[in-house]
Amino acid sequence: MKRAGLVLLSVTLAIGFAAGPTTAATKAAPDVEGAVVDCSAGTSCAITWDDPSDLTIFSGTAVDEIDRNAPGLDAPGNAVTVTGLDPSPRYYFELVPTGADSGTVVADRSLGLPTSPNSRDIGGYETKDGHHVKWGTVFRSEEIIELTDPELLRLANFGIKIVCDFRGDAEVEKRGADQLPAGAEYVHLPVLDDSNTLPTDIEDAIVNKDFEAQERLLGGGRATALFSDNAKYLIESKAARKAYSSLMDRLTDPEALPAFTHCTTGKDRTGWSTAIILTALGVPKDTVIEDYLLTNEYAAEKNAGRIESATPLMEHPEYLVDLLEVRAEYLETSFDAVNEKYGSFANYLKKGLGVSKADLKKLKQNLLTD
Repeated sequence: MKRAGLVLLSVTLAIGFAAGPTTAATKAAPDVEGAVVDCSAGTSCAITWDDPSDLTIFSGTAVDEIDRNAPGLDAPGNAVTVTGLDPSPRYYFELVPTGADSGTVVADRSLGLPTSPNSRDIGGYETKDGHHVKWGTVFRSEEIIELTDPELLRLANFGIKIVCDFRGDAEVEKRGADQLPAGAEYVHLPVLDDSNTLPTDIEDAIVNKDFEAQERLLGGGRATALFSDNAKYLIESKAARKAYSSLMDRLTDPEALPAFTHCTTGKDRTGWSTAIILTALGVPKDTVIEDYLLTNEYAAEKNAGRIESATPLMEHPEYLVDLLEVRAEYLETSFDAVNEKYGSFANYLKKGLGVSKADLKKLKQNLLTD
């Protein structure tokens, strides 16, 4: 999954043209295992997959607009770089093995937002029954309060219909309102109730160089305990259940898609919202946890900068590591709380979030491939 680890063959092809005609399709394709896309270069996308094979690659700037009738790109081996791209749109690629009538759709999971690097697509994951979560339908992110004009244009090109903000009123007031891409509706879904001021309390303690408050809030392992407690809160809190119920209701409406969800750092409140969606769709828990842990990769550079900036303001800047990173046990704690309170995830959806069988059917119609 790490982009830095991509090893590319010396195959560089221009998008939209092939070295030869596309082979006639005769049978359904197996999944192209390990397919990964890296479009961080802006005007090119590097595509790799596990096993060397002959593929034809088709592309489009929307997942439903991949043109399979146009000439594709012949891609032997297990890597190709597609060049000559406009950096503003998002690109989706279908990797079709020779002789097959369909293939594996992939995209760069990262949304390519320098000011909000923990912004990514939750598409592509396989469900237990062999379906896949649609790319370009639900995005998860950190706060979007400092987007540049090119980033706003990029998001607008994704066609985002709603932006769901899980931050509380105090956070929005202190940190700033969302910068919305053109055409998107702002949906405020505060997960923390008004009495929960912990995010702003921690920020104030650091900004004000209040060592005593920092120790009280984060010292002695309290940062780790804080997130374990928060993981339970996300299940038990009325405010959290209301927010996540509203989110799921929105996702049953195809007119609300693509949807963009975020909190402040894009890891806990947004992490659980993504876990709800993926689990409801039938994605295995191990995969859900893998997606959750990607925050540590995507946010690593920004978090290092945060720690460096906060070091002069903290007696123990190492406390921030536990504060900024995610741990598998945090998500496990939420799943455990679901089982303890509701007996099963299905009951949590039904009784905790009010998701009916009809709602679940609509959700799967909207977010899964056929």
